[in-house]
Amino acid sequence: MNFPKNLRYLRKKSGLRQDDMLAVLRITRSTWSNYEIGHTIPKLTEVISISKFFGISLDKLVMEDLESIEPLPKKKGQREPREYPLPERVSKVSEPDFVYVLQELNRLRDEVAIMKGTKREKEDDSETDGELQQGSD
Repeated sequence: MNFPKNLRYLRKKSGLRQDDMLAVLRITRSTWSNYEIGHTIPKLTEVISISKFFGISLDKLVMEDLESIEPLPKKKGQREPREYPLPERVSKVSEPDFVYVLQELNRLRDEVAIMKGTKREKEDDSETDGELQQGSD
């Protein structure tokens, strides 16, 4: 449906903000935003008021894509959207093996422990135990 898209187009073409719609059509910013997004549909009386305000027939407002007929001028520095080529074939990525996930989890725990200093203490204890054993030989 082109109606939400047309509301946004007509508002921008007129140089209005969503906040301005309250003064013009007695429609709050949040309500107008919901109309533009397509979350809610206005009552018939509001659709008629909108079409009268913008000077457009109801069938054009609801049925036609107004922006494709007369696009808005681009803002300064605005670029054309890029078309990215899609690969002809998309490969399916398999889930990682459970053992691999556990190994990585343990590795990350060890790294966090090293950062916190708790791992160093254990390593330091084992080193001093090794030195004591070497000294007793």
